[in-house]
Amino acid sequence: MKAVVLVGGFGKRLYPITAEIPKCLVEVSGKPLIYWIIHYLRFHGVKEIILCTHYKHELIRNWLGDGSRFGVNIEYSYEKEPLGTGGALLNARKLLENEDWFYCMNGDILTTIDLKRLNVLTNKGVVGVIATVPLRTAYGIIVFGKDNSIERFIEKPVLWEYWMNAGIYLLSNEIFDYLKPKCMLEYEVFTQLEGTGKLKALQFPMSSWLSIETYKDVLKAEKETFYKAYARERVEIPY
Repeated sequence: MKAVVLVGGFGKRLYPITAEIPKCLVEVSGKPLIYWIIHYLRFHGVKEIILCTHYKHELIRNWLGDGSRFGVNIEYSYEKEPLGTGGALLNARKLLENEDWFYCMNGDILTTIDLKRLNVLTNKGVVGVIATVPLRTAYGIIVFGKDNSIERFIEKPVLWEYWMNAGIYLLSNEIFDYLKPKCMLEYEVFTQLEGTGKLKALQFPMSSWLSIETYKDVLKAEKETFYKAYARERVEIPY
């Protein structure tokens, strides 16, 4: 099964680092973010990878090449202009024509989500399965008692009653029927499928998950170890 990784964004919240390199080449623990993602996919048996690129795409190609040194095969789908996550996927359609199902993920995620578990929901009529993780707040919260008294503080709690889109999907080829040349998967395509039964979600309550949005996230990731277990060999970084 193939996997599509969306790496075309500008990474504006990581400026000025991303003024020089694309977000997926920002180093986390001494390796570009895409390095960890490729090894994560390979660990789950995915060796055919499509990268949807736009911003500074030539740097991505130069560093990754055909993927052979990572034990995978990499193909590229280049966007001449930003198309959004859905448009980028539509742009890669020709590379997915022979795939009944394929994985798709954002190119800024570190996680231990088990990709193969998403297959349990691929029933007839299902267009896509979204991996979800419990929502962790970015701030501490206050629990009130009577008369506005503070009973306790809870620092950045996990809100178990709310589940967040983890940016990892298993999609049927039928998803292309819902895509437009410029569109967002999250806000335009998936919302079309609300209430139809064609879109499923699977909960991963115990999986580690981190999205690299800002430099603060980079620093947080470098304190973690969960994603490092997927990569075994040493690959020199040529830039």
